[in-house]
Amino acid sequence: MRVALVEEPLLMMITVLYYRSGCFGEQAAPLTLKPGEPLVLRVFVDKSIVEVFANDKQAIARRIYPSPDSQGISIFSSGGEATIESIKTWELFPSNPY
Repeated sequence: MRVALVEEPLLMMITVLYYRSGCFGEQAAPLTLKPGEPLVLRVFVDKSIVEVFANDKQAIARRIYPSPDSQGISIFSSGGEATIESIKTWELFPSNPY
């Protein structure tokens, strides 16, 4: 799964790219930021559900099917520089122990 912010003239999209059942897929939603407004992402991953909230303005939720060895998260910039000001992580425990 990859979360991407795509900037084009007059268009900014937040996108979740995923791989499922031998196929790649994409879910995207428009996002408008004011000049100088930082991008704030809240990303929740709960087994097979990924939720992405951008600046309390836009959200995407997607069911994914990770392989058993999918154990990490990575952050990178493609096509330009990005500054990560902070990252917070929490490990959630199941509410149902069964």
